Amino acid sequence: MPTVSLPPRAVYGELNPGTDAAEAVETVTSAVDALFVILEHAAPIA
Repeated sequence: MPTVSLPPRAVYGELNPGTDAAEAVETVTSAVDALFVILEHAAPIA
């Protein structure tokens, strides 16, 4: 069975019905920013 990769904001919308696009953008962007900070701290880019 092939898998379909959805953009993170679309996935957020599917997991949280009734949310608007602005909330999805804010939440997903914040999560990506947090993940980047964690990864950067764990292995700084030289």
